[in-house]
Amino acid sequence: MTTLKNTTAAAAAAAALFSAVLLVAPILPANATSLELAKPMAGSTMFFADRYATAYYTVDKSNFRTVVTVAPGPDGNGNPMQFVNELSEGESAEYSVGGYGPNAIKVKLLLQRNGDVVNATVVTEAQQPNT
Repeated sequence: MTTLKNTTAAAAAAAALFSAVLLVAPILPANATSLELAKPMAGSTMFFADRYATAYYTVDKSNFRTVVTVAPGPDGNGNPMQFVNELSEGESAEYSVGGYGPNAIKVKLLLQRNGDVVNATVVTEAQQPNT
């Protein structure tokens, strides 16, 4: 009987701890190089250079108004930035962050509208050394 009480108490404590972790754990950005934004206002967050980039779109007549908000990354350095653009069918927009110095890594976020979706792709490339 005592073993059953201890087991029940341990299970209840474990469930409470698991629930508390879920409530306070931060939502991490997608670790992906590309995402599909398939519905208006259904945004997604990706790691972009040393920052986080959240992208979504709204529909304005025949154009999609894209909004990209770039926020400081895990180290907390830098200022937030926001880019707004309108894309017609087949159009794209490209944003770049970083890439300063001879060994810097250049990171670009490419948004492409294809029909009723916007594809977001992060492209990372090393700077080419001067020859």
